[in-house]
Amino acid sequence: MGPCTFSPALAENESDLLTLETVSSIPLTYRFSYIDTNNAWIFDIRFFIQLLHHGSELKNPFNQTPLTQSIIALLQKRIEILRGRGQPIIYVEDGELSPEQIWNQKVLDIFLKMNSLGFPVNIIWFDLMTVLTHERFYTRLYNLWTFHLELSDEQKELMVPGHNSGRAPLFRWIPEAITAQPQELKWWRKQTLTLMKAFLTRGQDTVTQNSNVLTILTALAACHRYVAEAFPWLA
Repeated sequence: MGPCTFSPALAENESDLLTLETVSSIPLTYRFSYIDTNNAWIFDIRFFIQLLHHGSELKNPFNQTPLTQSIIALLQKRIEILRGRGQPIIYVEDGELSPEQIWNQKVLDIFLKMNSLGFPVNIIWFDLMTVLTHERFYTRLYNLWTFHLELSDEQKELMVPGHNSGRAPLFRWIPEAITAQPQELKWWRKQTLTLMKAFLTRGQDTVTQNSNVLTILTALAACHRYVAEAFPWLA
């Protein structure tokens, strides 16, 4: 739970930057505490989610120290627990999530997962994708998976178990079948996010998940300028 979860007065910081109230006012469910160098800190976990949503670097706002990968991994685990319990991971004043906020939580899940695996991605990249970008991403990812990576069926099954199952195939359509018919941006966003989620969550271990993130980013770098700039070796 963290060193200051039940004793917020022991934290180095006295205020919660999300609400500007004292740290003791942070609901127990959302308290996220960790030790940075020699100091203990406590935050409302939704503060870091807000940083990620706005494309900001995940770092301690009081000393400007970036969160380490081990702390980000802990953050990811806590968020997975909250999501499993049906708890909102973004700040909601009226206690009820709008459809847009529910969607944002799903996108945040994917991008925080990639961050926790050591890839500094920005959720804004997904928000900026147009219909054409989604089409190109889907096509590039399909071609990597089907041809360019030269994966055997056994390798594919290790990377994405059930990739060719009748109920949940990885790719439901060949690119030509869906790019020939105009689709709305909302439809494309759902398809590509579902595809990214399959790559990230079906992998059974960290090594496989890291490989799958590289596959996703390689496809994105081929069609998204900001991804190519962030990962030039993939472009």
